[in-house]
Amino acid sequence: MNKNIKIFSIVLLVSFFGGWGVNLIHSNLVDAFYWQEIGQDSGMFLAQINVEPRMERVLAQRELRQKLETDLKAESAISVFIDPRGEEKILFEKNSSVKRPIASLTKLMTALIAENEYKPEQIFVISQAAVSQEEDKGNLKTGENLSLNELLHIMLIESSNDAAWAIGEGKENFSGAMNLEAQKLGLENTYFINPTGLDGYENYSTAADLVKLVEYIAKQHPRIFEITAKQSYEVINPDGSLHHFIGENTNKLLVEVPGIIGGKTGYTDEAGGCIIVLLENEKGGYFINVILGTVSADERFPEMKKLIDFCKEYESSI
Repeated sequence: MNKNIKIFSIVLLVSFFGGWGVNLIHSNLVDAFYWQEIGQDSGMFLAQINVEPRMERVLAQRELRQKLETDLKAESAISVFIDPRGEEKILFEKNSSVKRPIASLTKLMTALIAENEYKPEQIFVISQAAVSQEEDKGNLKTGENLSLNELLHIMLIESSNDAAWAIGEGKENFSGAMNLEAQKLGLENTYFINPTGLDGYENYSTAADLVKLVEYIAKQHPRIFEITAKQSYEVINPDGSLHHFIGENTNKLLVEVPGIIGGKTGYTDEAGGCIIVLLENEKGGYFINVILGTVSADERFPEMKKLIDFCKEYESSI
């Protein structure tokens, strides 16, 4: 082999192994940098691993929403998840900012003002005006005495307008206090003219505003929803005798759906069927579900079931 060939062969070998060495060093540096970054932000690595399952969950949740949008016939609805830290996530909404009459859902605000203004043992004298309210629930009689605690149970379990009116008579301009509280809670599309929820379109709110009200009550006045979750109750007179027995809650779903921790029903011709349900979450937290404007009082229950089923399916996809 002559001298020129030897020199060419040496240069070729050095170039080959040198290039391989440089590439090896470069590759090792890149790997070292990658794993250093992973060490600083393990979420980046986990995100790469979990991209596909997360995408599947997103698609599954989107499909659930689309199905509910097709199936739900109520005029307005919303479903919100409140996690154990108190943070909220809207899962579904339909016309949630549209103002609608809310019928006896109003009584949640009535109960809130009552708890702010009165003590549970405060005695109320039942007036003729209270007994004259539309409907005959509550078994109230003119001139009799009942404590706030008993009136709250009558109002929230039986949805008695008589009891709501009696509570409202305990404070001058009670509806004014309701509206002031609504302003404090940021219920910008809500207005009350009485403690019962009667009188049609003048007494209104939105599904989105009601979520705010429900969330506040659940945090600050949980006893209200504890009352609404009772399926029956013995109403007691101040002397300890039995006033009457409430044998059934207006919320029929309490006996049909496990995990309900509170809620309220409502119905008028103008409002249609309305219902709020708080649903316990197995992993902590709870769902707030609101249905407004079903075609009948009975229809509010199957419509709410659709929302509850959606929540349970959504929960399994998390």
